[in-house]
Amino acid sequence: MHFSSYRKKTDEFLKVLGKRATLWFGLSLVSALLLVIAEYGFAAAIQFLLVSLKLIPSTFLSSSFLIPNLSPLQVGALFCCVGIFRGACLIFVGASALVAEKLLEARLRQLALFEMLVDSRKKFTSATNANFLFMELFPKASSAVGTGVGLLSSTMVALGLLVCMFVTDFADASVALIGIAIICGSVLLVNKKIRTISEKQLSPSKGLLHGIQRVTRNLILIRILKTETKESGELTGLNVESTSHVIRAGIASTFGATIPPVLGIFLLGALIYFQTFTTHSSGMTFLSMLYLLARFVQVMGQAAISLGQVSQSWPHLRETLLYCRSRPDEDRHKAVFPIKYIRIFHSPRRARRDENEAHRLRRSAPKPRRLHSAPKIELSDVRFAYHKGSDTIGGLSLNIPAGEQFGIIGSSGTGKSTILGLILGILEPNSGKVHINGMTPSEYFAKYGDAVGYVGTEPFLISGTIKENLDYGQARIYTPEEYKDAITLASLQSALNRFKDGLNHPIREDGSGMSAGEKQRLSLARALLRRPTILILDEASANLDSVTEAQIARAIYEIKYRCTRLIVSHRMRMLKHTSLIFDLERRQMCHFADIVKLQSDVSGDVDTASPPLPFKKTSKRARSR
Repeated sequence: MHFSSYRKKTDEFLKVLGKRATLWFGLSLVSALLLVIAEYGFAAAIQFLLVSLKLIPSTFLSSSFLIPNLSPLQVGALFCCVGIFRGACLIFVGASALVAEKLLEARLRQLALFEMLVDSRKKFTSATNANFLFMELFPKASSAVGTGVGLLSSTMVALGLLVCMFVTDFADASVALIGIAIICGSVLLVNKKIRTISEKQLSPSKGLLHGIQRVTRNLILIRILKTETKESGELTGLNVESTSHVIRAGIASTFGATIPPVLGIFLLGALIYFQTFTTHSSGMTFLSMLYLLARFVQVMGQAAISLGQVSQSWPHLRETLLYCRSRPDEDRHKAVFPIKYIRIFHSPRRARRDENEAHRLRRSAPKPRRLHSAPKIELSDVRFAYHKGSDTIGGLSLNIPAGEQFGIIGSSGTGKSTILGLILGILEPNSGKVHINGMTPSEYFAKYGDAVGYVGTEPFLISGTIKENLDYGQARIYTPEEYKDAITLASLQSALNRFKDGLNHPIREDGSGMSAGEKQRLSLARALLRRPTILILDEASANLDSVTEAQIARAIYEIKYRCTRLIVSHRMRMLKHTSLIFDLERRQMCHFADIVKLQSDVSGDVDTASPPLPFKKTSKRARSR
């Protein structure tokens, strides 16, 4: 039972490692075996050198080496050959471990990217968790595997040297085996302690990363509430705890790495004593034995260092294996497919050819159809809960007519963003139905991929030109007229006039050099450029001044009947052109005038820049009057 469990874990580990990394893993072990042959060759060459220099007679040669007497020139050539062979083996051992480590890290990153961006079952991944995976867990787990490959190679070399020692001088090797057992036992005991310490380090390290991100996102609020000391104390405690565990594990690892060379010196002294007074081995045989033992101690020191590093990263490796085990095999295969484009031994021309092939495959993927009519959205008795026992949305039914501007209001926590998530197909209702033109959201957006435009509270920008920001996520090539139309509707032209390069003006990811309103209008222009049939504004005016907010509200109204518009906002200016508004707290439909009157009764003041437009449909004759 124990063997079958061990085999199952080994199979799971090899699946995570992948075929290519496993191949390099095997190459490292083969190189380690060849390295043993090189070490044994050095031991033989030492004896032949002494014979060729006539320092000892050939009769003193160890019986293990059956090579005839060689001239000094031939022995020198033998040393060169063995040295080149040994160097090649060392290169392959080190390079194989490095390649296996980096291939594994690339596979893990692809799996996490697939989960965040492609897997429809995974709806949200927090920034804290993503940073922990990419910056902490995966690098250390991959490093543990790479170091582990080196550890296995060193172990195989050490075992090979031990066999050579027994072949060369069985009596002295038997005596040395006792000391070797003491060295190995001491190293294993120290590394058991290292693993225990490292287990305690993972939790505060993850908590520190989460705390830093939470503080940076809410720094202004923390300063307003005067909770800097509290937050600083918590983060300082986590930092001290994490660093203390790292230092303790590092010291223990250093202590474990010094055990083989220190005890090895005592072992050499003990072996010389036994050879002199007990075993009485021949001088040349004992000299070869001492060389092999010295190399054994050196390799054991390297293995102890590697074992200490693996022990420190063991919790990360274990968490990574659990993460991979929870993902279906089919998803793993899809996620790591691009890894095949990683080339190691090939020319730059081959790299460009592979890259072009990857681009060709992406371009040849089936494109979603375009739809030019605004859809009707229906929610029928929808229930949704993030956690069991507490419904965020309970029994909600909505009918949003095609081409209408529909508002959603309510205090924080009432489920405004949750409704948007359900409509966009990011969330799946626990019960009830969500339909867009009679299709589920996933069916609708699979069929009409560029049908939605979205503008959130914070403008999403990339480092590049203004045009590159407008093109971000484009599903097709836009015409100059479409750029002009979107820029005009979003009132972005005045911002472009300030820049000498216009659309080619470079901006940073934080939008340096642009006001908050200009950045938000840029996000709106990007959404409008897609010619969406559904446009969603989720608190898009939360950080804007009243003038900019009024401009954006007017721009959204100007595209009436072109798309169905959903607006979530706390501010009345953004909703003043909205025909229907759903109040989540009261669970009722209302008009803008009703909301204005209600707020006026409560506060005596309403934040509106201009009188609302009429909600009742009027004839063209009435409008002309």
